[in-house]
Amino acid sequence: MKLRLFVIAVAALTLSSCCNKNVEIVGSWVKPNPIASDQVQGVTLNEDGTASSINMATLRYQSWSREDNVLYLTAESEGSGEPYTMTVKYEIAKLSKDSLVLDGGDYGILRYSRQQ
Repeated sequence: MKLRLFVIAVAALTLSSCCNKNVEIVGSWVKPNPIASDQVQGVTLNEDGTASSINMATLRYQSWSREDNVLYLTAESEGSGEPYTMTVKYEIAKLSKDSLVLDGGDYGILRYSRQQ
């Protein structure tokens, strides 16, 4: 019984530490551009819930919202033919002062650094 409680406590601490709710998610988050290694790309999350893309012409972020450890990003994509609007749900796997890791399931894992 003690071992079971210990395992539950460790699991709860691990889950709660993955996403520090005291860290502000508002700001600009970037990662290396896979096409141009000397550039970055990413997203800016504004305080008013709007969002904008950083160096991504075919994916234009429009808005964002957060519920606990879930981040919703709405964007207009022009990647394949007619533009369409989509909202993607991301689990916030890690959030610290300088790092944001998002797990988008089928959309993959995105690893960002805060842009200074």
